[in-house]
Order: sequence, then structure tokens, then C-alpha cells
Amino acid sequence: MVELTLTLSAEHLALLRAAADEAGETIEAFAARLIANGLRYDEWAITEARLAEYDRTGVAEDAEVVFREVREQLKTRLAERPAPAK
Repeated sequence: MVELTLTLSAEHLALLRAAADEAGETIEAFAARLIANGLRYDEWAITEARLAEYDRTGVAEDAEVVFREVREQLKTRLAERPAPAK
């Protein structure tokens, strides 16, 4: 295992410590798990960034607009897939 040192603001450290306590983990184990999950799942990082932006600005994306965009992207991706063999 390799050691990593993080420099966090007092606010972020307090949030991390509270989340780790709630999860019943050490702060180091909790942070390591968060980082590992974030590296596995891009959606996690994107969601956290969006939540942080909302917390900072109070501005949220309209869910209908987001769902419409997701549906359009899905339709495009499905149309690009080769037809299944029969």
C-alpha cells in the first residue's frame, strides 16, 4: 500500500470526519473508499460536482431538460448499435 497525504480546508475536513463517523469508519478508510469509488464510477464524481455547484449557487438543472437529453443520447447510442444476429 502507498501512503497519500491530502490537504483539506477545515470545512472539508469537518465534513469528511462527520461522514466517516456516520459510516462507522476511520477518516482514512472512509476517504480511501470514496476515492476508490470515485475512480470506478464517473457518475459519482459528476453528481458530487453538481451537488457542490448547487450548494454554491442555489441553481439547479431542470429535471425534464436533463431527462430529455439523456433519452436523446440513449436513442442515438441504440441506433448506432449493430442489429442483433438472428
